[in-house]
Amino acid sequence: MQKLEEFLYDLIGVFIPGFFMLSSLWLTTISVVKIEVFNVLYEWMPFRYVLLSRPEYPVIKAVMSQKSLLFLMVIIVCYTTGMLLTSVSARSVKKKKLRSDMEMVYKENKKLQYKVEAMLRNEQKIQLQHKDLRNRWIIFYRWANIKSQNKEHKSSLMILLSKVILSRSLFYVFKILAVYTAFLLAITALLQFFYLHNNELLYYLLMFVYITFCCIMSKFFLKGYREARLKLSNEAVLILSEV
Repeated sequence: MQKLEEFLYDLIGVFIPGFFMLSSLWLTTISVVKIEVFNVLYEWMPFRYVLLSRPEYPVIKAVMSQKSLLFLMVIIVCYTTGMLLTSVSARSVKKKKLRSDMEMVYKENKKLQYKVEAMLRNEQKIQLQHKDLRNRWIIFYRWANIKSQNKEHKSSLMILLSKVILSRSLFYVFKILAVYTAFLLAITALLQFFYLHNNELLYYLLMFVYITFCCIMSKFFLKGYREARLKLSNEAVLILSEV
């Protein structure tokens, strides 16, 4: 059961964000970069000559012929990307200081929060007053996971933590997509102006709509992260108040 929970944590919190980011970047690239622009960029790519002169390149041929190896590489790359997203998105969220980040529990459980904080100070000698208020939920989660012997409680905390990390990572993914799309759009505009000498207003309007959509989704998942984090912190406090 514990291995299944750990698998779900890695799947929801790490692998899915990594896979979503890589697939979104790929889909964004083929959607934004027009075929005429891609042909110009292709002419500039240095490895194009290697692929054209050595199409039988042994490493590429070996990897492409082994589907299981290719599948394993995709999993490794997606998982590694997800781990990087977890770290980078956590730092990005820390820079966004809002009053709502100070809330650790729902209003009706404030007394339980004070009780738990007093217990942690007295029994575990944790100096909570010196801790970053916005990161206090991590302390509640860790001690709830340590002190509770109830498997259902541990499972609930693990799933909630996965949702927190998933929402936080997707917030950063859409932020990256907005910047990446703007970058591709700028390159496309420059190449079309200097090399292709054509301009399509509808195309640029659609890209601006897509960038706006990415920004909105980024804010949506940031809000989802805060709600999931509050729910996790609240659940941890309830567990600690019972043990």
